Amino acid sequence: MANLIKRLPDFVANQIKAGEVIQRPASVVKELLENAVDAGATKIDLVIKDAGKTLIQVSDNGCGMNKDDARLCFEIHATSKIHSADDLQHLHTKGFRGEALASIAAIAQVELKTKLTEEDLGTRIIVEGNKFEEPEAIACSNGSSFAVKNLFFNIPVRRNFLKSDATEYACIVEEFRRVALVCCDIEFTLTNNGTLVYKLPKANKKKRIMDLFGDNYNDRLVNIQESVPDVSIKGFICKPEYAKKTKGEQYFFANGRFIKSSYLHHAVTSAFQELIPVGTNPLYFIEIEVPTECIDVNIHPTKIEVKFSNENVVYGVLRACVRNALGKNSLMPSLDFDTNPSFELSSEQEKAPIKLPTIDINPEYNPFTNPNPKNSQTFPVSPFAMPHSSHRHPQQWEELYSGIQQSADQLTSQLIPSKSNEDTQLPLEHNSEENLFFQPLLQQYILTPVEAGLMIVDIAAARERILFEKYLHANSQNSNGSQTLLFPQTIELSPADADLLREITDDVKAMGFDISDLGGVSFAVNGIPVDYSNEDNISETIESILASYKSNLLSHTFDSRHTNLAQSLARHLSKKLKGVRDNDEAKDLVQRLFSCSVPTLTPSGRKTAHILTLEELKRLMS
Repeated sequence: MANLIKRLPDFVANQIKAGEVIQRPASVVKELLENAVDAGATKIDLVIKDAGKTLIQVSDNGCGMNKDDARLCFEIHATSKIHSADDLQHLHTKGFRGEALASIAAIAQVELKTKLTEEDLGTRIIVEGNKFEEPEAIACSNGSSFAVKNLFFNIPVRRNFLKSDATEYACIVEEFRRVALVCCDIEFTLTNNGTLVYKLPKANKKKRIMDLFGDNYNDRLVNIQESVPDVSIKGFICKPEYAKKTKGEQYFFANGRFIKSSYLHHAVTSAFQELIPVGTNPLYFIEIEVPTECIDVNIHPTKIEVKFSNENVVYGVLRACVRNALGKNSLMPSLDFDTNPSFELSSEQEKAPIKLPTIDINPEYNPFTNPNPKNSQTFPVSPFAMPHSSHRHPQQWEELYSGIQQSADQLTSQLIPSKSNEDTQLPLEHNSEENLFFQPLLQQYILTPVEAGLMIVDIAAARERILFEKYLHANSQNSNGSQTLLFPQTIELSPADADLLREITDDVKAMGFDISDLGGVSFAVNGIPVDYSNEDNISETIESILASYKSNLLSHTFDSRHTNLAQSLARHLSKKLKGVRDNDEAKDLVQRLFSCSVPTLTPSGRKTAHILTLEELKRLMS
């Protein structure tokens, strides 16, 4: 019988391994940037075309390679970073597995140009699906330049699973930021489709954050720093008022490597407890340094998850460090034991004669015989009230409860309409009856009776659904209308957000924003949607909408760009609008909600209303 188990050919095995390391163009960017950093580069250039599908080129001025090393670097598990198993316990470099370049070469066309500083000529190697052309000597700059072309050209199925160019480009920018944030002593540039997006000179940490996310972060950042044996923490947190609903600028770095850790994120959020609203996320850029033997970075193929041997210590130090920074910068509420100036007397008040308090009594006042005297407050009369008598008799208990049944019957008839309409199909067909009410509750909910019981409508969720469908049907030819600002406001965004806003300008204008491009990262807002009533913080509104839009892109929540933007804008505005003012406005909101195509859910799947049935009410009251 022939053997059933056979060794896979190298080109097949490399394609399988590539699936673990190279998931999308951003994965290639990550690996090449980290290799450039490990090569000792002081300048790194990243060039992207068609969101990395056509070209990803990373050039550096690092140490470079000779002819033999240039050929060997594409072999599986070939690396200059480690030499023995003991080296895994003391890792100082970002790349060490020796599988990144082999995985890239298996699924793309790669051209490498590299040259050592001390040599006159460099080496050029072309690899296509793990097939090597003969190396040739060329004249090139010191360092290395990797050009990855036609990613997944030999695996078309994988290429079909890539998302839109906007999504893939957003992932590339995120990987670029993760490397640039921690390597502030390196100059970076990012060029996308021939346009220079980022030019980052060498700078300190705060300046690098501002270069990446915008100059408005200058006033938002709070420095944190703490050092104890085996743990050192430094970086910046953003002030509590800039916390966001979406997860945006949240960066942890462990020994110079970007990591994700829900455990450490909890340490930061717990330090912000009671300072930010529930459901919002603080923003932070935090670097953690521990001895190399106290961290394991080899537990995940992408190396973004790590394991600390002293994670409880790291958690405690991190939380205390953030809490201390918030307190030092007066960002936490504190008790003031100083004298209240309102209790201090002026010199004139001290000289004034002391007047004894007096009590004025009206001997003729009787609250029972004169329930509404002059200058007295009028209170609503209870439907169950009975005339007051100074002498109570047992038979008056019957008079006390005599009106309860009648009042209860009247209230029941208002809450539960008669079932005369047997053909009722929608819960709001009773709206034509004049005796029904739509009661606002705490400016958050609306209570209204339906045939099945009592319906509770979430005002914010209802508005999100209404606005979403309104914006969803907007287009560039039929705008939703814009209210012109008396004084246009100038806003400044990060370079990536500025490019994103330019890309979706037509959709933004269709939704009611009148925005002019001033060049660079500056824009002028000339008009805002008619549904938006707050003109004070338009910059924050635009940033929030773009953050939600990017979050939806990365999570693939919506396929259409227009749908994504409609949801982002509707969600933001629904939270900014106030509750309903009266019964009529509540009724109008409910009627508009149930005229929507999907009235029961928000675009993100949250319920807009809930019917509390009569059976549930009876159980609650029993």
